[in-house]
Amino acid sequence: MSSLVKEQSTDYVPDFGSNQIMMEIYQAKMQELEELEPDAFKEVIHVKLVRVVEKIVNRMYQEAQEPMGKYVEGITAEFQIFSWFASEWEKHGISTGKTLPTQPHFFVQALIDPDIGLFKYSDKCYFHRKEGEEWKQNVFFIHKWEDRETGYSAAVASKRSNLTEVWTNHKAICLYSRDKGFTPLPRGKLIDFDWGYEAAKVQGEPAYVYIDKERKNIYRNVFGWNPETFTNDFQEMLKVHPEWYNMDLVELQNILTETLILFHELIHVLTNTARQAEGQDPELELWPAMPQDYPVEQFTADDWPDFPTKKAAKNYMAALGDKDEVKNFKKRGTTIWPFFTDGNGHGVEFCNMYSLFAGMRGQTTLCAVTHEKRKERIRLQKKLPGGLKRGEDPDGSSKKPPPPEQTQKPKKKYVPKQGEDGTTTWVQELYIKLKF
Repeated sequence: MSSLVKEQSTDYVPDFGSNQIMMEIYQAKMQELEELEPDAFKEVIHVKLVRVVEKIVNRMYQEAQEPMGKYVEGITAEFQIFSWFASEWEKHGISTGKTLPTQPHFFVQALIDPDIGLFKYSDKCYFHRKEGEEWKQNVFFIHKWEDRETGYSAAVASKRSNLTEVWTNHKAICLYSRDKGFTPLPRGKLIDFDWGYEAAKVQGEPAYVYIDKERKNIYRNVFGWNPETFTNDFQEMLKVHPEWYNMDLVELQNILTETLILFHELIHVLTNTARQAEGQDPELELWPAMPQDYPVEQFTADDWPDFPTKKAAKNYMAALGDKDEVKNFKKRGTTIWPFFTDGNGHGVEFCNMYSLFAGMRGQTTLCAVTHEKRKERIRLQKKLPGGLKRGEDPDGSSKKPPPPEQTQKPKKKYVPKQGEDGTTTWVQELYIKLKF
């Protein structure tokens, strides 16, 4: 059992390293949580997410309609429009010269929209400032594709307090082959996952909920939200939007999946820019998060898994790698609470902000997107849609000075692996860490 004294989340005030912006957000959102209670609080977020998806789809059909006209219906009969916008369609058809934003731009603009209010707290809205009766955006985004990895999490590298790069995994939302490049998902294909894990507690000991291949399309939670719980909302949405040619439930769930991935990344942007705005180092986030750092879920210490043996704890500490990170971990106590937090930006600030803006636990989720074997990808890419020519500066990013390119060194990351005897070990995998 945990050595931490049992304590309700609402009695706890996190340490944001004296950051006043995050403390103001925390106090405003906690007041809202206490007034609504957790279930109603989450329902408000659910409704806002539905509006975000609706705005994304409306924008994509509007953007495609002008240059493609009657061809939109033909393209969407066979391909998913959200994936078509992310594909390299300009390689596979006659150019019209129309420039369009990079696909994640549609998602981020809907997620931060003050009229929808996912990032509202009290009378303020993060990413915007109020001038009279009008909201003005004050944080800007440069959208880039991560083309190599099959793990789907986007990466964020903050350059300064009002300009941030957002990297979105390309292979998660398109088909890819060396010959054809990135092409859109065919209609009816879900974004699927090869494997993943969640934190759990079994008989008082830490455990993983493994998402094996046998559970494909059954377990589909993305950072706490299950797309299946939006089915009724999406069915109603389809009834009132006949102009959404060929849109269906599968594609709406895929759009929600990408929305939730980028929602997670925007919480990183929030914590980074809040620290930079007050002249603080965004890499000094306090971690690990503790049970009380998930206020909407109302964790107590008894809900938190501990490593049962010194050997297991020692192995986990070794997996952290960096001596300073181990030292920071030990400052918070000798008991080890893995899985819900890590030193890659998912500490106290992130966990509190994700819980209060997204209503869920947002650090661990499904991990690796299904990447079909080469022959299957080639088969799926035989028929290609027409295309448009993409401009050099489609979303206006160059209005702000572009940041210098940074080189990233491969680092070692430890991930859990379940053996045939049911035990969990930590194995190394290479990953690229962008500086926050």
